[in-house]
Amino acid sequence: MEKDTRGTFSLNTFMGYFQGGARSHLFMYIPQFPSKVIDTIEGEKPYSNASIQYFVRATSLPESTIEEMVLTFRGFDYKLGGRRSYSDWTLTFNSDRKYGVRNFFEIWMNKIAEKDNYGLPKDYMNTQSFQLLDYDGSTVRTINLYNAWPKSISPITLDYSSQDIAQFDVTFSYSYYDITV
Repeated sequence: MEKDTRGTFSLNTFMGYFQGGARSHLFMYIPQFPSKVIDTIEGEKPYSNASIQYFVRATSLPESTIEEMVLTFRGFDYKLGGRRSYSDWTLTFNSDRKYGVRNFFEIWMNKIAEKDNYGLPKDYMNTQSFQLLDYDGSTVRTINLYNAWPKSISPITLDYSSQDIAQFDVTFSYSYYDITV
């Protein structure tokens, strides 16, 4: 006869499922710049785009929401899922001493301002990816943000009374994201 285990709690079962939990510092971002940004910096760049990963301080998982549609039928409101929208994604960077990391993003934003023959920006979007990591450094999930471009670069606060490393945020706009295993 089987024993009914519904409603019982076992610490060993809990620990087996939880497995220590995800750590918020276990992530990696390597920026992917459009080729015209890389070409502009080629002769003067102090860092490769892969080395910029060491200056990332913080980010968050991207947010998406589904708008609520309300249909009324015979005096009752029926709520249905509607259009999905994606919030902007922000990364915080520690600045290097020569402000080279910030320079990459400033050049990218300048290239967005360049227009083609029809007055439209060209070749300024790129897929940005970051990985969530396990304790051993292996990739658990990859988040890909498609058609991403830097929407804003925050100011860097300079202060004589502070010994902190200068920081700045880069906020990306993008079309949508997916998560792969």
